[in-house]
Amino acid sequence: MTFWRWKAPVYSFARRHLPLFRHLLEAEKNNLAKLVQQLPPLPGVHLDLGSGTGDHLSILPVASIRLAVDFDFEMLKRNVSAYRVIARAEQLPFRDQSFWFVSAIGLLEYLNNEEFFFNEVRRVLQAEGYFLFTSSPQNWANRLRLVWGEKLYFYSEPRLRTFLAANGWRVVGHERSRLQEQWLVCRAASSAEM
Repeated sequence: MTFWRWKAPVYSFARRHLPLFRHLLEAEKNNLAKLVQQLPPLPGVHLDLGSGTGDHLSILPVASIRLAVDFDFEMLKRNVSAYRVIARAEQLPFRDQSFWFVSAIGLLEYLNNEEFFFNEVRRVLQAEGYFLFTSSPQNWANRLRLVWGEKLYFYSEPRLRTFLAANGWRVVGHERSRLQEQWLVCRAASSAEM
């Protein structure tokens, strides 16, 4: 029995029915929608990592095929908006350069090795592709999330900007809401490509 077995229904209920959560999530969705507007038309398959219940999928670009990846079946079984794949985001069962668009909304704060995760995203992302993700800065609201009983990893904007630049990612857009920061990135052009 996993922690998510009881958390999944509570999580879904809170996101949909409690005014405070709905308000916070609406701000995040608005910011994600701003970033999505910057995307060119995206052909091919959309990969959503840490998809959970899929509540955020409605604001992401429509793709001919959408794959929802999550490690926990209890969350993923509530996601009916996509083809579902049980896997870890740090060890994806996909070939290199399989996707034009990858998203990870509300996932990074659960991962303790951002370098390994971003390398795996880079591996499955096509050279001209885009990666949309969120991060959680350390603030009072995010520290309250620790009551769920899980370890969270918080990332400041300067730390992430430095990490992204040092690891070959270019920031296309960035937004901020109370709980999360929203990022749209792509691979930075290497000197060989220029």
